[in-house]
Amino acid sequence: FTGEVIFNSTITSASQQIGISPTLAHNTKYYWRVTAQSNLAKVTTSATNAFTTKLATPTLTSPADNATGVSLTPTLTWSSVTGADKYRLEVNTTSDFTGTFIFDVDTLTSTSKQITGLSSGTDYFWRVSAINSAGNFSDTSGYYYKFTTLTVTAVDNEAIIPQEYATEQNYPNPFNPTTTIRFALPEASFVTLKIYNMLGQEVKTLVNEQKNAGTFNVQWKGDNDSGNKVSSGTYIYRVIAGSHIFTKKMILLK
Repeated sequence: FTGEVIFNSTITSASQQIGISPTLAHNTKYYWRVTAQSNLAKVTTSATNAFTTKLATPTLTSPADNATGVSLTPTLTWSSVTGADKYRLEVNTTSDFTGTFIFDVDTLTSTSKQITGLSSGTDYFWRVSAINSAGNFSDTSGYYYKFTTLTVTAVDNEAIIPQEYATEQNYPNPFNPTTTIRFALPEASFVTLKIYNMLGQEVKTLVNEQKNAGTFNVQWKGDNDSGNKVSSGTYIYRVIAGSHIFTKKMILLK
């Protein structure tokens, strides 16, 4: 008890919460003891006990919460935790994680993992916890993240590598109610695909993630980011892949 004093006070109850002010550090061992004193000035001090606080909780980073247009083979990433030797990643079809487990592994030693076996146009929920060889662990990431996979009308082809960056005219065009946008990547790139109205206002984000080289087909259902249908008219779609920018017009007819 010659180190930093975290709590040292006179109390009248048989319990005391600590760690609010000052806060305790993660993955740290603390020692505590209690001294009892009566009105007759009798004093007795307990033996010393110790406890170790939990590891810090990982922070989920990508895909962002509520991301849409996510690849069917996304790479999930999270922050590293000091003192952690491995991580548990859970991906589920329900937010309470009682649905179908798409992925549930507690032996990951890196802070990213590419997963497969996802369905087109489907919501998924994921969370991460940290673990170390001493048996310490963290809380599961405080809030699960949700992402929605892209809806495709054709299978993304990452086996055939295009020679150059390209974005094709959507098909069909004009369209109602859905259309497909096709783009090609000669190398792995971070891609954004967004829909804008003629006032330049963003309507829908279809893709916002790192993708491998290949050719990709993304479907737009004529809706906005809230899932509401948009009105007839001319819209602009913009694909940004690395330093390459492609902008084209399309017409929604109802």
